[in-house]
Amino acid sequence: MRIRLLLLLGSIFLFSACEDNSFDNARADYSLSRAKIYQGDSIQFSDQSTNEPSAWSWVFEGGSPETSSKENPLVIYDTPGEYDVFLTAINGESEVNAERFDQIKVLDNSIPPYAGSVWLERTIVTDEDPTTFASVDYITQEIRPLHDREDGVMEVETFVYEATYEGGQTVEILVHPEFGKELADTFAMDYAWYLGQLPSFLIVGVKDMHVSESMATFAATYEGSILVPATTGINLIENGFIQEVLIHEAGHTTLNHLDEDPGYLAAAAMDPTFISTYAENNAIREDVAETILTYLALRYKSDRLSETMAYTINALNANRNAFFDTQNFAMYPWE
Repeated sequence: MRIRLLLLLGSIFLFSACEDNSFDNARADYSLSRAKIYQGDSIQFSDQSTNEPSAWSWVFEGGSPETSSKENPLVIYDTPGEYDVFLTAINGESEVNAERFDQIKVLDNSIPPYAGSVWLERTIVTDEDPTTFASVDYITQEIRPLHDREDGVMEVETFVYEATYEGGQTVEILVHPEFGKELADTFAMDYAWYLGQLPSFLIVGVKDMHVSESMATFAATYEGSILVPATTGINLIENGFIQEVLIHEAGHTTLNHLDEDPGYLAAAAMDPTFISTYAENNAIREDVAETILTYLALRYKSDRLSETMAYTINALNANRNAFFDTQNFAMYPWE
């Protein structure tokens, strides 16, 4: 028993001695500002090595500079790909390597990051956010030209409502008679209320909203009409995307003058790519409407975006966003 106890004590002593001896060594480690960036952007590396190392030796695959002896180097990556980082921390005669494999991902900034901006984040605007909606009044049922994306313009006995917003602006809500008066009342109230959640500058260009059944998707006209497919609209309300879709469509009705504006086009040309493939494939008509939503989210609702999404919007559309800044949009009730 005594021999076994002595062996045990010896093992404990040996382990403690090893711990004390290794405590003098630096342990290489670091943090970085971002592990995924777009080409041409930079990453700030910050040494986190233990025991106060006195020197550092960095190797950055694919980076500029490729090597560094600085404690906290800033590195630019110009070529898409995945790259390793190597750090040797030196403390006296001790050298310890920290290696992180495939930590740095450099993305191609010529490829739009999203399919469509409307579907990025359902909480950019929520039902709990304020609305400038004041009232909606039933006016009459009469023959009106009712837009339908699938069937064109129909002359039907349309239910006509007038929505009023703070400041006195009015928008007509036109509902197809197929729904009946009771359901038409509900549609008029709901869409008038949700429209009031948009920044006031976007509502200015909305003349009326046309609610019908046969359309598959929302649409807008340059004359100021937002075309609402009833079933799709209900699904969007239930899933929390209705406000984002209305921002997109109001972008068409209100900002269509920017689609071919020289200042906007010049800003867009300086950006590396479009915010979405939908914008890229329909640049003249869709770029402004696709971008205004992400601009508003970045500038006014950034706390509702992930860090990665905010970085992406800023990195790829910085010049478009700066152009929108110069427009002095009326943002009530968002601010």
